[in-house]
Amino acid sequence: MAASPSVAPSSCLEAVTTKESSTVDAIDEKIVAELTRNARVSYAELAGKVLLSRNAVQQRIERLERQGHIAGYTIVRAGDDTGDVVSALVLVYR
Repeated sequence: MAASPSVAPSSCLEAVTTKESSTVDAIDEKIVAELTRNARVSYAELAGKVLLSRNAVQQRIERLERQGHIAGYTIVRAGDDTGDVVSALVLVYR
C-alpha cells in the first residue's frame, strides 16, 4: 500500500495560493520596465529580452495583471503639450 502524503490537499492549495499572491521578482521587474517603454512589444520579443519562453512571459504578465501590478495600458498622443509643461510650488521660509 502506498504511503499517504504528509501534507493535506488543502495545505497544498494554500501553498499555491500563497505563491500566487507573492511579490514581484527581478524578472517581473524587467518585464514591467520593458512594458513601460513599449506596451505593444510582442511576447516573443519580450521573452528574448528577459531570457524566458514566450509562454512564461505571457503567464507572468497575466499574473501581474491579476495581482494589480499592471493596472492597464495607455497611449500618449503626439502633439499634446503635456511634455513641455513644468509646474512647481516653491515655499521660502526666512
